[in-house]
Amino acid sequence: MTGCDYSEAMLAEARRLDPQSTYVLQDALALGFASKTFDMAICINAINHMASYREAVAELCRVARRAVLGVPNRHSLLALHYVVR
Repeated sequence: MTGCDYSEAMLAEARRLDPQSTYVLQDALALGFASKTFDMAICINAINHMASYREAVAELCRVARRAVLGVPNRHSLLALHYVVR
C-alpha cells in the first residue's frame, strides 16, 4: 500500500501506526505517479479540505484503474464498497 498526504506530521503518524506501508508527501491535486499506477485509489475524509475537489477526483481517476471516494460522515467506512469507474 502507498499512502499520500500533504502534511509531514500526518505521514509520520501513519508510518508510526503502519511501518510496513509506504508513505509519501504528495499534493492530491498533482500526484506524482504515472497514470493507472494503482489498482485502486481511496480518498477518505480529505476531499472537503482540498482547494479543488474536481482536480482531486480527476487525479484519483488518473492514477488508478478504480477510484473510491469517501466523504466525512458517520457512514464513511461503509462507502468503501462504492467504486467510481
